[in-house]
Amino acid sequence: MDTVERVIERVKKIEGVMDAKPLNEDDRKKVAELEKEAESHGACRGMMRFVNEGVWEVLKRKNVIVVLADDTQGFRPPPKPWIVMCDENNCIVGEWLPPERREEMKGNPNCMFISDDFVFYKDKYKMGDVYFLMPPIPFPEVEEVENVKDVVSGSTSPPADEYLKKITGYEGTNYWTILVGWNE
Repeated sequence: MDTVERVIERVKKIEGVMDAKPLNEDDRKKVAELEKEAESHGACRGMMRFVNEGVWEVLKRKNVIVVLADDTQGFRPPPKPWIVMCDENNCIVGEWLPPERREEMKGNPNCMFISDDFVFYKDKYKMGDVYFLMPPIPFPEVEEVENVKDVVSGSTSPPADEYLKKITGYEGTNYWTILVGWNE
């Protein structure tokens, strides 16, 4: 069994993972094209810049798989925020919060919720325009597989998410598409 097969086998054992499949070179190129397009349109209907650093880091790796996961089926929250807001100095001024941190932050006078799960930190904003960043995220379960290194994951933008669901046969589902990449 090669490393890609071992990684897929390990990932499929994670609660809430519905499937995992390798991405070929053509699919990787298409995802890159869709991410560039999404970044060019920006976030919040073009009002803010958007950078998907996580996906760009994944695509630099030798091996890439797409993971289809469903948090209603028990998939774990990411080990760190999957989207953050930064100011011109790249200081994090807002972030997605996992469920266990949301209640804790609701009473903080320096926090302003801009959605049910995203908070803006009034005391951390320094200057200039802010932008959304989807950072690289660790994927601990893949790090456990023998002969893998430089493991990273990234959440895809809506156009890439839609494309990945279509090519994997999960079109129309509410599953997340997460790209995971590693070197050997």
